[in-house]
Amino acid sequence: MENGQITYIGKWIRWRRKALGLSQAAFLKAHPLCSRKTLSLLENGKSDIRLDLIEDLLLAFDVRLQPDQTVLSDRCWNMLADAYETYDVPTMEARITRIETTLRPFSRDLFCRDALDFLDLLRRFLSRELSFDQAASLWRFLEPVWPRSVQDLALAMRYGAHLSVGVPFEEEKKLSQSEFLPNRISYGYRLWETDRRHLLSVHINQLESEVSYAQNPIRTMDFEAHFLFQSGT
Repeated sequence: MENGQITYIGKWIRWRRKALGLSQAAFLKAHPLCSRKTLSLLENGKSDIRLDLIEDLLLAFDVRLQPDQTVLSDRCWNMLADAYETYDVPTMEARITRIETTLRPFSRDLFCRDALDFLDLLRRFLSRELSFDQAASLWRFLEPVWPRSVQDLALAMRYGAHLSVGVPFEEEKKLSQSEFLPNRISYGYRLWETDRRHLLSVHINQLESEVSYAQNPIRTMDFEAHFLFQSGT
């Protein structure tokens, strides 16, 4: 198992433990077969840890690890991101269902279970039913262990949730560096939101030079008319 995956597992365990309202001591008391040293090392970002010790901890959360982690490969997600790029909701919903069907037999695996969570969050986001707490949990899918397409979609959802339910947004740098068109457009929103009009104008000009109507018929909206009109220029 790669070091990045182990680092993610450590963050995941800390997140789940805190979600249950348990200190490390309380967690270990409830699960006496788990190693205190392993828990401490994992939660502190260490990765040189025996796999069997990690699996003992994960069993406390009723998850395990399977050797084949194809769920972390781009080919599972690129078509979904392509559909989101043109906001083709029926196609996105069909692809969500297809991926869910593939993953469900492996739902006890940590990464497959998280991927199923991600698909559920995406479906809720598309239907405007994503809650504050659900949006906050998207931090998992911004981690580098996930394919770029998942990170792009999660970032789009995070910023959308910031606008709709007020989730604090601290990923502006990632938004500005993203090559995913919806995120590049969202960065324009962010510049408008924070009243940086000169940078917004430059950003819009760049988008207009990159994206033609023929390439993306909806273009999410007309960049200049929307942003500059609403910013009062």
